[in-house]
Amino acid sequence: MKAMSGGGMPATRPNVVLGADGVARCGWAAEAGTPLAEYHDTEWGTPVHGEADLFRALVLTYFENGLSWAVVFNKRNALNRAFAGFDPGAVATMTPADVDRLTGDNTIIRNRAKIEATLYNARL
Repeated sequence: MKAMSGGGMPATRPNVVLGADGVARCGWAAEAGTPLAEYHDTEWGTPVHGEADLFRALVLTYFENGLSWAVVFNKRNALNRAFAGFDPGAVATMTPADVDRLTGDNTIIRNRAKIEATLYNARL
């Protein structure tokens, strides 16, 4: 599995552009010197290994459904905190009370179905 892609890009933007720094990037990450460009250059499209990294990729993928990658990207650190560093064993022990708490946490994407899916998938 590979790290997250840059979804949410408007169809009118070019797929690959040359940034001001001379680096070719996907259109969604073209602005050099931004956190999104840094993510593009160092993390996006690179293979991930290990249970927590694979679980993180899965979770962030379905959290992106219906949203832009930029929204998920900006909440990645909070989601990491909310889901115990994406440790499936720790997430599997979360309870309905944790789901209620997380749906009230405005630092994350508070979609109950996505939060419940995260717990369900961790238990699998």
